Amino acid sequence: MIPYSMDKKRRWIVPDIVGDEIENVQDPSIALRVSVALQTFSRTDRISHFNRSSWGGSVRRTDVDFLPTQEYHDVTRDGTVKHKEHNHANLSTLERDPKPKRPRKRIVDPAAAWAGTNLPYDEKELFQKVHVRYNVITPVDDKRVHPYMFPRFRYSWMYEPNLRDPKFSELQGELRDLAEDLIVDDDYDDIIESSTSGVEELDVPVEITLADCIIPSRVTSKDKRRFKKEQKHGDEIIDRISFPDVMDETDFEIIEHPTIRLSLNPSFHGTEIEGDCPICLEPFSDRVRAFGLRCGRLFCSNCWLQHIVAELEKGKEEVSCMDPACSAMLSPMDAKSLLAPESYTLYHSMMQDLSIKLQKARRCPQCQWTVRYSGSPMDHCSCGSVLCGVCPSLLHLPLSCQQIQRYYEFLKKNNIPSLHGVTPSLNVAGE
Repeated sequence: MIPYSMDKKRRWIVPDIVGDEIENVQDPSIALRVSVALQTFSRTDRISHFNRSSWGGSVRRTDVDFLPTQEYHDVTRDGTVKHKEHNHANLSTLERDPKPKRPRKRIVDPAAAWAGTNLPYDEKELFQKVHVRYNVITPVDDKRVHPYMFPRFRYSWMYEPNLRDPKFSELQGELRDLAEDLIVDDDYDDIIESSTSGVEELDVPVEITLADCIIPSRVTSKDKRRFKKEQKHGDEIIDRISFPDVMDETDFEIIEHPTIRLSLNPSFHGTEIEGDCPICLEPFSDRVRAFGLRCGRLFCSNCWLQHIVAELEKGKEEVSCMDPACSAMLSPMDAKSLLAPESYTLYHSMMQDLSIKLQKARRCPQCQWTVRYSGSPMDHCSCGSVLCGVCPSLLHLPLSCQQIQRYYEFLKKNNIPSLHGVTPSLNVAGE
């Protein structure tokens, strides 16, 4: 009935469309009933409505049935259009039709079909009676819409805003102070089309806060005892590390960085050619094999191994041809065919470390795979994660890199785990 639109502004006018055009989906020749329910849920609840279990009643309902319903548009099987509006209604209240009246001195079959239950299959009917229902759920930023709709149970205090932990309220205030000049959802497309130098900050009204990103958990007495025990154990370790015994200078030993050792691939055959190596002047043979890049200049395999080790020790990101006048570079496929598997693993790892050190790449916070900066506002990892194109963090729109860095510092300072389970150290590329 309503095609999916990539325009975010058009998605929010769905309630207006279903209220005016719902009768266009009904075909009187088919016994089909179509209804649309417009529901809301509070974004400030500490536990989402979708994670709650159903209460009361022998027939188990879905979690959507417990959300407050504001509007209900229905087209019955005979083509009648009904529009219902209510501010304090449940979906089952507006969806069900009146029950059939029970004649006196007659017991009605409890399995009789009526709106709200599964309709039985009728073999005589060509088109079966079906009820198609659409739910349009909209989040709101105010307090819980209808608190009296939920019965009191063991952890009911978690739903009362006035009974929350004072520490949580204090953290909310600090987070609101940090959330300045945020970007709303409608301006995402403008950010993607902006320059790749960084995320553009727009002067727009603030509609979301960082407090919406944190779901604090209730700290029990058992957690407090465990935290104190770990803290005490950590203090003892710090004391032993901070105040070691005085050692004599002769007890210290300077250990140099181990020399990089690379070996030749046993299956490497090289290029069969007669001549001598221009570097070591050794003649090419089965023991000293020739190897060259796409430029065509050939050198022996032993000289290539020594040249690769020298380039790695110098901290160069790419290994060039041994001819100073040539600009060809050693490709990963060439290195894989020349080096042994364990040597190629060491070579590839050192190349990744050099790229990260030169701020040309970063590691994915989810899988630790090295992802190079492509120059676009966002980069994609092979694991499916979307990374920011400026800093090594995951994509953090609508926040800028400086704002997300302050946000992670705040989480680390207050010992609050992040939503993704990782708190990367942010070093913006180019700074």
